[in-house]
Amino acid sequence: MCTFIFMYKLLKDYPIIAMHSRYAPLVSKEVPPRVSRGKLRAYHPLDTYSTGTWIGFNEEKLFVAVTDQNTIGLDKVYRSRGLLA
Repeated sequence: MCTFIFMYKLLKDYPIIAMHSRYAPLVSKEVPPRVSRGKLRAYHPLDTYSTGTWIGFNEEKLFVAVTDQNTIGLDKVYRSRGLLA
C-alpha cells in the first residue's frame, strides 16, 4: 500500500509539502527527481523498470501523485519489502 502525505500551509516558507512512499517490486529502481520535457516541462522521479513515475508536478503547477489500493482482497498475502521492526 502506498502512503501519501500532503501538508498545506503548515510551514511559513513552504506552502505545500508532499511526501509519498510507494509499493513497488524489488526489481524497481528509481532515478532522483529531474526535469523532463514533453508537451510541458515536468519535475518528477523516474522508475527505470517501468519507465514511469508516480509523483511530480509540471510547469503549470499541476501536482499529481498516484497511489494504489486493493479493495477486492488478496488471493495471497505477501511482503514486498520485509518487516519494518
